[in-house]
Amino acid sequence: MTAASRAGIRRAWRRGLGRLSPLGWVSLVVVVAAGVVALFPSAFAPRDPLAIDVLNRLKPPSAAASFGTDELGRDLLSRVIHGVRLSLGASLGIVLLTAFVGIPIGIVAGYLGRAVDTVLMRLADMFIAFPSLIMAMAIVTVMGPGLRNAMIALALVWWPQYARLARGTVLQLRELPYVEAASALGAGSLRIMVGHLLPNAFTPIAVKMSLDVSVAILATASFSFLGLGAAPPSPELGSLVTQGRNYFLQAWWYTTLPGAAILLLSLAFNSLADDLRDLLDPTLRY
Repeated sequence: MTAASRAGIRRAWRRGLGRLSPLGWVSLVVVVAAGVVALFPSAFAPRDPLAIDVLNRLKPPSAAASFGTDELGRDLLSRVIHGVRLSLGASLGIVLLTAFVGIPIGIVAGYLGRAVDTVLMRLADMFIAFPSLIMAMAIVTVMGPGLRNAMIALALVWWPQYARLARGTVLQLRELPYVEAASALGAGSLRIMVGHLLPNAFTPIAVKMSLDVSVAILATASFSFLGLGAAPPSPELGSLVTQGRNYFLQAWWYTTLPGAAILLLSLAFNSLADDLRDLLDPTLRY
């Protein structure tokens, strides 16, 4: 990469950051902080999240334990910090796996059209016909509870959304002059799809991916809450809410603080995705 290219990228980043709304800035700070915590949880967690201390069980928030303790005396702040790593990692994994499956199918269907398009889109319609969360729950029930299986199940039921979005974008792009010129110069279908259509179709897909991270956070938390995702003693945020609901009347912090972390992460990704859409969509600029 040349110095001019690097300078251009820096200018684009500065322009983009300069157009963020105040809420977008707050959301960016929350997302970056969550990412740092997820990468280095042990550096921020005051204690081992699995260390048991029954003499200090269900202690309220205090100077010794900022978030209080759970029914086994484990430090709740440490468990929430490690839970952010699990929830955020699982959510990003779901979105990336879904995009990895759905985007190529949508691009192939949109560019090749005809019988290929019909077969792939009817397959997508079969998945769309069922409520996604219920279908994902059924898949997890067959595969067995667990965070990994929940991630696979959600990716299996969400890929048609990305396929539909990629297909619709490619249907618009394939008639543009630069695609016809590449074809006339002898470029093969694979080269056109990967080198020309995918980069230009990625803007709406990137916005959807950023929005879906917040949806995936809520979905994985819901699966854990229902006993289909992460299981104790895992500190995944949804699992913490599940474990704390039996003690809500005597230990409000046990469910409230992990639930607040889920809410904060979801709102941050949603708000940041809204700003990203405004930055990337030229029709929304003013």
